[in-house]
Order: sequence, then C-alpha cells, then structure tokens
Amino acid sequence: MTKLSESLERVGGLSTPSKMPGYGWSIPAWECNIGGKLQNTSDSVCENCYAMKGRYTFGAVRNALENRLALWKKDNHEWRDAFIYYLTNAPKFRAKVGEHYPFRWFDSGDLQGEQMLDDICFIATHTPHIKHWLPTKEYMVANLYMKNNWIPPNLTIRISHPMVNKNFKRGDWMNHSGVFDKEHLHEARGTICPSSKQNNECRDCRMCWDGSIEIINYINH
Repeated sequence: MTKLSESLERVGGLSTPSKMPGYGWSIPAWECNIGGKLQNTSDSVCENCYAMKGRYTFGAVRNALENRLALWKKDNHEWRDAFIYYLTNAPKFRAKVGEHYPFRWFDSGDLQGEQMLDDICFIATHTPHIKHWLPTKEYMVANLYMKNNWIPPNLTIRISHPMVNKNFKRGDWMNHSGVFDKEHLHEARGTICPSSKQNNECRDCRMCWDGSIEIINYINH
C-alpha cells in the first residue's frame, strides 16, 4: 500500500456528492446534534433529511459514514495529518493555475464540536490550493469558535437556517443559507442557488464556496 492510499484509508475515504464539482467528506446524519432534533420538528430543513433515506441507508454506505467518524474520534491529529497529505498529493486535487479546487464538508452529517471545527481549519490552513465549504447548523459551536479563532481565507463557513421559508435577522452571520419553497422564494433575501436550472448541478457555479456571497438560498425539494 502506498502512502497516498494509506492516507485515504486513514480519513475513511471521500464522498462524491452527485451535484458537486468535486469531492467531500461526510459522516452519519443520525449523529447530528442540532440536526437530530430538527428531524422531528415540523417545517424544519431536516424534517425530510435526504441523508436519512435512499442510498444513505444502504449497508455499505452506512458503514463508510460510521467508519469516517470513528477514525476521527480514534486519533484526530493523525486523521487531519492524513487529510492534508492526501489533499496535497493526490493528482485529482491539483487545481488549475489561479484556481482553487472546491471541496465540501458534510454532504451528510455535521460538526461534532469545536475540536472537529478546529481540525478542519487546520486542514484548510495547510491546503491553500483547496477552497473549502462548510455548511453547518451547529451555529453555537461555529459562532463561539469564530469569535476566538482565526478562520483561514480558503474556508467558508455557512450557517444553515434550521427552518424552511425563514431568513436570519440581518447581521446574524457573515455567511449563511436558507431553504425556501418555490412559492416563497420572493421572501428570500440574498442569492438563489442556480442548480434548479442546471439539472440540479453546480456546474461552474462556486457561490457556496465564495465568502463574499453573504446569503445563498436553496429551493426546497
């Protein structure tokens, strides 16, 4: 086994979100803290969580998700070092000159606390050729951490509104997102994700990764 394959094994492998332009890293949605509570809350964005059904329920997928979380818990320092090694050396993460390779955290699951966020920041700091996007509903964890720590410029942390058809109050978060039904899109502040007009794909859009885009809203489906 090469060191490259060993490092990939140490992080538990990567996910390949179907609409995304690149890779991600995901853990079980049933381990979400805030999301776990929202799954039983009417009109929440997690009430019909996509990561709690479909292919995410298949045995092999469940095992992979659980294995990734277990590997981080086992030794987070070894995990983050392996992540940095892989993102730095794997040929598929070599971006074009002047560009950043887009990487998404948590197409399933969410932050497990400040330590995990600190590890992700550490990884982002040491992989400047990668543009990291971290959507999270763990707003208390993220807010406390961001108040007391430096966030690398190639990491965009987006706070996700817990309820459908709701805007955050102005100034609550530097970067955030919402989910709106089509008939309520006129109520949404900020930018609308264009994926619904692009076969539900990002294609060339990188707004979610762009920290200068304050608000992004997704169409509920």
